[in-house]
Amino acid sequence: MVLDSAYNRRGGGGGGGNYPSGNDHPLLKLLVPNYAAGALLGKGGAMLTELKNSYGANIRLSGGNDYYPGTEERIVVITGEIDHVVDVNNLIMDKLHDPGRDNTMKNIEIDNDRASKVKIVLTDGAAGLLIGRGGINIKSIQEESKARISVAMPDRATVIGERVVTVSGNIDERTEACRQIVLKIAEEPSNMANGKTRYNSNSNNGDPYSQGGYDSNGMLPPFNTRQSNSSKPMSTYRGNSMASSQSYQSSKLLARVQVEVEIPNVFVGGVLGKQGSIVKEFVQRSGGAKFSFSEQTDDTDFRTLTITGDMDQTQMAYSLVNDRVDQLRRDHSAIQH
Repeated sequence: MVLDSAYNRRGGGGGGGNYPSGNDHPLLKLLVPNYAAGALLGKGGAMLTELKNSYGANIRLSGGNDYYPGTEERIVVITGEIDHVVDVNNLIMDKLHDPGRDNTMKNIEIDNDRASKVKIVLTDGAAGLLIGRGGINIKSIQEESKARISVAMPDRATVIGERVVTVSGNIDERTEACRQIVLKIAEEPSNMANGKTRYNSNSNNGDPYSQGGYDSNGMLPPFNTRQSNSSKPMSTYRGNSMASSQSYQSSKLLARVQVEVEIPNVFVGGVLGKQGSIVKEFVQRSGGAKFSFSEQTDDTDFRTLTITGDMDQTQMAYSLVNDRVDQLRRDHSAIQH
């Protein structure tokens, strides 16, 4: 089965819409200090369930040792109706300043500078939507809210395909800025799919879909129920029978898929990354898809990228590449103007 670049023209993969996350609700992904995570969790995770009952949004929190790469901050994922997401974010901003002075929190030292900032994790696609052409969207939000908003550049990203947005200002400024940001990005497809709370591959058996952490539904830890096949050789699945004794758990037929995508020559380096660093990251994030570029020729303006793997791997890989090229196009356009 071969899919070519016409897949994009049919509407597939736009903004990362083919992430196999299963989430179809508005989503906000935040970074918070440990003490704020503790205030949200409560004893035995009881506070998360209470917050869901009070606010109507689902809240997931990374485990105690699962920090966002390059930071010492925990990951919070909020999903639900946009108004509910905004309300929970407002609560979290309050917790940054005052986590509650019970016996576990009475000796906590608050970093007031950090408490006056909101850190949001966006996919490249959602960050581009937030920024807008020529920066028009982010400028408008800053002018209306009076908050300061900074978006990490792609070359500063600690996770390929994601960018951290920092919102600074007083509580009213941050509240209004975050409200507008949520309205802008919460329903962007790749953002809704970006629910991962665990980034340490050593703690999730190498499965990039593994979720981990704490959930307001009371599952500790919750895991994506998709059966991962990325560690098994493709030949294992050839023939008329399933190779695993656990195959009865899923009725999903396994297939080998090949996707061919035309990448403009000017963006090939940006997709590969320095010494192939970006493609290596894509291999990991897709669960083991393989990437291969055709040789460069003088008579074409593009090179063919061939992606192979199972259905989930190739869909994820295609979306990662599509988002990356979209971001490179936006950056290239901004430089030209």
